[in-house]
Amino acid sequence: MYSRRSGSDNPPLILIILVGAMLVFGCYALWNGVTNYMREGGEAIIAAATEQVRATRTAAVPPTTFLLPTFPPTWTPPPPCDRFYVTVDSALVRSCPDETCSVKTAFTYGSEICVLRHLSPDSDWYEVELDVERRSRDLGYMHRNVIAPIDPTLEPTITNTPLPTVTPGPTNTLPPTRTRAPTYTPTPTPTIDPNAPTPPPTLPYAEV
Repeated sequence: MYSRRSGSDNPPLILIILVGAMLVFGCYALWNGVTNYMREGGEAIIAAATEQVRATRTAAVPPTTFLLPTFPPTWTPPPPCDRFYVTVDSALVRSCPDETCSVKTAFTYGSEICVLRHLSPDSDWYEVELDVERRSRDLGYMHRNVIAPIDPTLEPTITNTPLPTVTPGPTNTLPPTRTRAPTYTPTPTPTIDPNAPTPPPTLPYAEV
């Protein structure tokens, strides 16, 4: 029979303590690492997921557009026509106010022309409307020598404006001269002559 040796198979106590301490420290380090990873990685994952959800919602929801009400354009009435008539056998209508411009059409003697305006007081050309019915602004230009107004307006008479009357300005009046005050001459007192005769006594006056 084999005899059991006491104390030779049991590990020493210090070894058990060291192994236990290493296990506890390793478990703590592992748990701390896992916790840090979950905290940092989890926040990153949550942030990424939140950003993805936000982007998805932004892409899914169309941008809101506000449509402003549109108003129809206001209708501007065409300018009135001045009635003219052709005074020659054939009056040309040109595309611009110059004799070198191209001819658009022509009118015979007596034709009524819709004149829109006289270009300027120094110009010999009138702007005319060719499409009188629709007034589509089909414009042309005619020389003043080939047309004349149907209802000519009377030239204003020259009114002689009276000249303004000239009001004379105030004359320069000399200041009044100062008059000397009269000098005072004292009245001389009478002197009694001792050699003069004595006048008779004056009798009292009595009624008769």
